[in-house]
Amino acid sequence: MISLLERFYRALSSQAVTFWYVVAFVLYYLTFTIWSEEAFGRFINLISTNPLAIVLYSVFLVNITLLMGRKVWTSLRAGRCSALFRIPLYLGVALFLVSSFLSLTTREVRWQLLGRGDPLQVPWERGVFRVDGIESALRQSMLRTEDSLIFDYEPVVILSDSAGNRYRVGAFPPEKVGRSYMHVLNFGIGPGVELSRDGEIISRGYFALRLVPFGGTDSFEIKPMPYKFFLTVIPNDLIRKAGEEVRLYNIERPRYRVEILKGDRKVFSGETEDSVRFDGMKLRFLKPENWVLLEMVYNPFYLPYVAGLTVLLAGLFLYPFSMLGRSGK
Repeated sequence: MISLLERFYRALSSQAVTFWYVVAFVLYYLTFTIWSEEAFGRFINLISTNPLAIVLYSVFLVNITLLMGRKVWTSLRAGRCSALFRIPLYLGVALFLVSSFLSLTTREVRWQLLGRGDPLQVPWERGVFRVDGIESALRQSMLRTEDSLIFDYEPVVILSDSAGNRYRVGAFPPEKVGRSYMHVLNFGIGPGVELSRDGEIISRGYFALRLVPFGGTDSFEIKPMPYKFFLTVIPNDLIRKAGEEVRLYNIERPRYRVEILKGDRKVFSGETEDSVRFDGMKLRFLKPENWVLLEMVYNPFYLPYVAGLTVLLAGLFLYPFSMLGRSGK
């Protein structure tokens, strides 16, 4: 029985197994590189979601761990000072590969569209966060040309928890909030609309639409009304400057191109900064609110991953010194 276990251990920790795994990966990568430009992305997705790939990659990790363990043991038994320069590399390789695999297979990701005052509840967090405010990525009044940037500032969402702690989360780098890492993926403006008939308000609310960058068209519906509303932000004014046409936008009071459909029939088409009338009703535009798309990530093996990467880099730096010790003999 002991002999059988020893043979199994030697086979599992052999360099031959490592070699054939590397050959298989290279063939896989070259094959998918020919047919797809996302070979590495496919590989990462495969080992984090496919059960068979997870098992096969787990065997590879066991092989690497045992192989690196044997090298550490051999270096320690040799009793040479050069072993001190080799061990960090062996440990770093094993720790980095194992922690990165565990990070891929255990991390959780959520996305949520948020506006001011919205609650934010994440499954792995104990409490509920609230959006205290959103700092706009756009100036209130701006000039735009063909080569202008989309945003003027980095969008920031301000969160608070039940204990009164406040967090400022921007686009980059991600911010540590509780057990999560969060960052803003997208920013936009949500037009406020009020639909009324004969002075009586039928509906009032805000819609998070993709109207930025300006010129794009998005739509919304007001249930149970049979209409579909299409909006495009257009310049409030056009200015001629040094022979170039400059577009002026006022975010406090945008100008919209509006189209309203009832089924397949267009019932209104026009431009406004205030309101439009159609079918005996009035659609009034309110001051827009900002919205953000927030990405939240929970990764319990992030710190081991960083530690593994650090040890690996240190090992790569130290390993050449072990060769100097050998050549000096």
